[in-house]
Amino acid sequence: MKLSAHRAGLPANVNMITGSVLTPLRESVSALPAPAYRQEGGASSRLAREKIGSRASRLGALREASVSEKEDRIMDQKHIIREIVQFVRGYAEKVPIVTKWKKPLVGFASADDPLFPKLKEVVRSSHALPRELLPSARTVIAFFIPFENALQKENDQAGFYPARSWAVAYVETNRLISELGEHLKSLLEAGGSRAVFPPPTHNYDPAVLMSDWSHRHIAFIAGLGRFGLNRWLITEKGCCGRFGSLVTEAAFSPTPRPGQEFCLHFGGAAECSVCVDHCIYDALFIDRFDRHACNRHLLKNEGYFSNLETSDVCGKCGCGLPCSTRNPMAKQSRT
Repeated sequence: MKLSAHRAGLPANVNMITGSVLTPLRESVSALPAPAYRQEGGASSRLAREKIGSRASRLGALREASVSEKEDRIMDQKHIIREIVQFVRGYAEKVPIVTKWKKPLVGFASADDPLFPKLKEVVRSSHALPRELLPSARTVIAFFIPFENALQKENDQAGFYPARSWAVAYVETNRLISELGEHLKSLLEAGGSRAVFPPPTHNYDPAVLMSDWSHRHIAFIAGLGRFGLNRWLITEKGCCGRFGSLVTEAAFSPTPRPGQEFCLHFGGAAECSVCVDHCIYDALFIDRFDRHACNRHLLKNEGYFSNLETSDVCGKCGCGLPCSTRNPMAKQSRT
């Protein structure tokens, strides 16, 4: 959503993101000791003992692996993805909400990824590193919860102010991400791996409107998408949705980053600047973004939705676009 997207602290020069700074980088189980057997002579006896010992070792290793798998099943990467998908799917059944979401996307990044230190240059010098949040961090997990397609259409057609449904979705999705983050943290810690979950929004410096933990930049590093002209992160399911992330000492395989642009403007497939045309506050331009101009109107919108929880939202520059609900470059790459 526009507020959190802008407040996540993107640099004024978008080329810092799409250029060399944030381009994709090119980048046994031991057998248990065999049990002691009574010594018997002869080559055949020795061979039999070796076979028995080898079999016992394999069985012991399998038992050990089975126990380890059972105890550490939460550390399985596919299990983490399933937990996120099922939590989002089942959320509406336990909480009275109106917002609807599509299936989440999940990505993983190594805490040692060399792009993390670059965030101190691209976002701000105080942007946290994974090991500044958790000294034993090994992995950063990022997820994107895309809105149902109809929501962005409502917001695009709402007129000067955002659609009320868009503001409600902002509030409800922030709650969802908060609960999902705590759920994942509990699961990881139950499996023996500590985790830290930064809040989903309003974790920024109000003076400069930049964050010390940008979920969108984290999601970029975790391979979930590419930045667009509108400064939103475009995923395979578009840019309309919300991001969350957490740091853990559990080890997971990194998700490869896409090598192709997802934005039509940056990809050169079309002279697209629809997002700039949709910004009614003179905050977004082809070559720059005025986050303070944007924020002034976000605060006005918050007053318009004063009967809701904090909902200083807009989203106009992310709705009604070729990239709102999909990666428009995916079709281009197949043609």
